[in-house]
Amino acid sequence: MEAVKDAVGEMERVVKKDLTESEASCLLSVFSSEAVLISLGQYKDRDIQSLFLKIQRMVKTATKAKLFSSYTFDGLVPMAFGRGNNVLQYVLRGSDLYCAKIGDAATIEAEVQASRLIHENQLCPSVMPVIDSIRIDENRAAMITPFYPMPVSHATVTEPTIVNVALCGIATIKAFSNKNMCHGDIKPSNMMFQASSRTVISIDFGSCKEYGNMLTETSPLFGLDCGNQASLRYDLTCLAASIMLLSGIKLDMIATREDALSELASRSGVHITLANLCLDESVSNLDDMWEQIQTLVRVALPNADFVVDLNEIWPKRI
Repeated sequence: MEAVKDAVGEMERVVKKDLTESEASCLLSVFSSEAVLISLGQYKDRDIQSLFLKIQRMVKTATKAKLFSSYTFDGLVPMAFGRGNNVLQYVLRGSDLYCAKIGDAATIEAEVQASRLIHENQLCPSVMPVIDSIRIDENRAAMITPFYPMPVSHATVTEPTIVNVALCGIATIKAFSNKNMCHGDIKPSNMMFQASSRTVISIDFGSCKEYGNMLTETSPLFGLDCGNQASLRYDLTCLAASIMLLSGIKLDMIATREDALSELASRSGVHITLANLCLDESVSNLDDMWEQIQTLVRVALPNADFVVDLNEIWPKRI
């Protein structure tokens, strides 16, 4: 048996990489006869290369089949979130309900990478996690996420709801800023309610860019006059505009941050104060801003059971 195991080392030498556990297992079981010949030195390097490619294809197909078999795709989600040509489907695994976002493979895989980067080494409850990703074929991929029942844009919102949207939005922006990243597309249709929690979840990371890079798509309705460079300012402005829209303010007459501040000047409420904070040019440290917000909520909304737990939603390093 030890001699056969030498086949793994010989294949690693030829392909110049360590075999994964699945690849090594496939070699020693499915291709055990070939493994014996490799260990005896009776396989040429080019034949070992060819066998390795066959093993890779087999492992990839088996992994995809196993992943697919664990989920049941069960019809289209009627209220689609995100944008573009993506298809959303209900997904069941056991008794649990999830959502599958299916679309262009490169776009889906970039979104998966962005979500995993944001969740890496930090807890950020207001940012959508990715549970699984599946490469369906050469052109399409699927991203499995929790199922959220309704986007903020489809709801009838009250002032308490807008306060929670604002608080969770700021927490999301903090989670992205910890990774020097801009979400790039914060708006009500990309913020989701949960069935059993007051935490509002930010989704759709297709526009996510590192600070300083150019955003490939922008929404002047929410980004106002921030331009198309990924920045903390851009995300905060988009959130401020979202708060205003949810508050009943028409954005089609507001072209700049100055216009937004002028409109907010005649209004009051905790949600309006939060919008003003997002538009404050002096804000550069979100931790300091969060301290102001905690004081504001304690004073203006004492014992308010509708407010999301501020300590729970703020990102924490792990």
